[in-house]
Amino acid sequence: VKLINDPFIPTDYMVYLLKYDSTHGSYPDKIECEKDAIVVG
Repeated sequence: VKLINDPFIPTDYMVYLLKYDSTHGSYPDKIECEKDAIVVG
């Protein structure tokens, strides 16, 4: 993921969508939310 540009979606919901609502299945690595950042890996 290079960029998610939607200032109205909470960061924790973006993390949920990235991990579980993918066209290619669930994301296998660790994804977490820290303040206003998404940490992958």
